[in-house]
Amino acid sequence: MPHKLIRAILKIMGLVIIPFLFMAFIAFFFAFVMIIKSIVIKDISPKDCLFGIGVSMIIYSILFLDYYLSKSAYALGTYFMFPLFMILLPFTFGIATRYINQMKIRTLSKISLLSVIFSGVFILICNKYTFGIIDYLKITKSF
Repeated sequence: MPHKLIRAILKIMGLVIIPFLFMAFIAFFFAFVMIIKSIVIKDISPKDCLFGIGVSMIIYSILFLDYYLSKSAYALGTYFMFPLFMILLPFTFGIATRYINQMKIRTLSKISLLSVIFSGVFILICNKYTFGIIDYLKITKSF
């Protein structure tokens, strides 16, 4: 009986995860288009790219450390944590600050959108270290 309940809960969570991941993909796509447009008009500098990579690495490091120091983790938590903190929140910040006329804030917007792109590529390439981090770190799964 408990196994059937757990499977039913996981199926329901799958229905929630798919739209959430789809939203993250859409945010990644729009950030990609915006950055390509900025590259075409030469509005992106190499320094912006380095900061974007740095922001992605910092966010991932914090999430990794959080899981590394945990004794147990929600089995499907990675499917919410990584897209939320690495894609959706930086994308929201980037969009919210994109059209402000102050140069420093626009630079933060570009860095944030670049971070979304680098994070999305990292999540796709290093899937084992993002969505599979619980298994990789051998953390006890909780439901």
